[in-house]
Amino acid sequence: MVIMYKKDKNINFSYVLECIKLYRIKVDLVLLRKAYRFLEKTKSEDQIKEYLEVFLILIEYNSDSDLLISSLIDFSQCDENFISTNFPENFLNIKKGMDNLDTILEKSENVNKQNLESLRKYLISSCLDIRVLVIRIAQRLLTLRNKDKFSKEFIYSYAKSSLDIYSPICEYLGLNSMKAEIDDLSFHIISPNEYNAIADILFKDNDSIEIYSKKLEKYLYRKLSELGIKSKVFGRRKTVYSIYKKIIKIKGYFDPEYVLVLNDLLAFTILVDSIELCYKTLGIVHSLFPYISEEFDDYIVRPKKNGFRTLQTTVYALDDILVEIQIKTYQMHDYNEFGPASHILYKQGKIGKKDKSLSWMRDVSFSKGKNFNTITLFNDKIFVFTPQYMIKELRKGSNPIDFAYTIHTHVGNSMKGAKVNGKMVSLDYTLHSGDIVEIIIDKNTKIPKKDWINIAKQTSTKRSIRKFLKEYDIEDENSIKKNSEIFDKRKPLLKLNKSSNIDNIFNFNNIAVKLSKCCNPTVTDEIVGRVGSEGVIKVHKKNCSKLLKSQNSTFDFYWNNKL
Repeated sequence: MVIMYKKDKNINFSYVLECIKLYRIKVDLVLLRKAYRFLEKTKSEDQIKEYLEVFLILIEYNSDSDLLISSLIDFSQCDENFISTNFPENFLNIKKGMDNLDTILEKSENVNKQNLESLRKYLISSCLDIRVLVIRIAQRLLTLRNKDKFSKEFIYSYAKSSLDIYSPICEYLGLNSMKAEIDDLSFHIISPNEYNAIADILFKDNDSIEIYSKKLEKYLYRKLSELGIKSKVFGRRKTVYSIYKKIIKIKGYFDPEYVLVLNDLLAFTILVDSIELCYKTLGIVHSLFPYISEEFDDYIVRPKKNGFRTLQTTVYALDDILVEIQIKTYQMHDYNEFGPASHILYKQGKIGKKDKSLSWMRDVSFSKGKNFNTITLFNDKIFVFTPQYMIKELRKGSNPIDFAYTIHTHVGNSMKGAKVNGKMVSLDYTLHSGDIVEIIIDKNTKIPKKDWINIAKQTSTKRSIRKFLKEYDIEDENSIKKNSEIFDKRKPLLKLNKSSNIDNIFNFNNIAVKLSKCCNPTVTDEIVGRVGSEGVIKVHKKNCSKLLKSQNSTFDFYWNNKL
């Protein structure tokens, strides 16, 4: 369903009500009118029209009543008390989500490319109600459609952030038709010459391509049905932006003539019920059309790194036209099309193989009676800021120690304290998304404290700490106990006496002995031995400051020239 209207159409509230009735959209008209009356009191006629146009975009996606009504509310202009008094409880979550989103975007205005993925995840995880992002994406799409209303500087920056941030978020949420339009509109703004070079080729004879696509869809469906295979067949034409990216990936630069070389400008998908039917369907397709063996890929047996699975082949189809055909199950298609969001929902058990509720990600169909507003992504993560507003992604429950080591191991090793949101905190303080964390370091300290291993929450942090403690022969209590046990078992093999001659590294009756790096003892120093990792004896200066206070695993050693 697409709401069609001309640009000069008088878009007003009456027209919106006509569309609701015409397309049988379920909306709470009492709340809808209440939201519209508030718009009339606070917005100009042109601004109201923009809100209504966003509403019409969301109708195209069969959105639910609360989502549609929320799109007519300027949450930045009303407080929580107003929302609670005039709208149902779940609207308050949308209000809070909108406020969170604005705060994050304000902090992240100058985020660098290395932080973009974390920013996207943070935006998704902070929404409280996923419909917040759907509304914002629809608003963004409208702005891109109306690009001529804005200055070149503004719309260029807007298009760039759309490609960097909102297009990938669309992919997470399964809003793929929105993504496709955002991609092409943004690309047209940023690189008009490259866009036009591709579009001139891609959209040539547009009507005949549409006719051919429908013809091949019907042909494939009929042939499979005749052989007893139930299927869904549909074709698509790649977006201008996706073709541009593919050319850059293959050639390393943009060559417009290469558009004619690409095999998958027109692609078809065949969906069947099982893996067995995927291979059976492939055999039928290859019996119908000549195929290019070098272009065949079995991504079912060997999925791509991102989990993408399908059988993919390129054939000379009807009228000897080269097309790409993908054959996959419905579940594979859901994952391939709707990305991590669908995968997380499968893992959480919120949808099954045949559960139609996944349509919420295909067409934002919240009207199925499901509580999709409660679905949260990346809720096992937190996202915190450096004082320079770089975003760091951490495991939920992490503390300043974990944060310090994500910046750099040297920062972690030299840490002596931390501030969160301008206040001093303990190193075991639990961080929360949105916190601004400042690490205070001591430049003269290069070795972490051994008890940090028990405080840190992230495995990577613990690994870094252990690495440096081991290098400086400082071990945590668990390691000491383990190493002492190993040493005790080997001790009968070692005969210590004053004629012991210590070289840099050697085996003493099958027990390794090494000079410690922390103090680098020489033949002029008094030395002691200490049990290190795996029962190895580490030799230290007797006055080494890094030796543990416990003497349980230390004993006197002597150079032979000291006898």
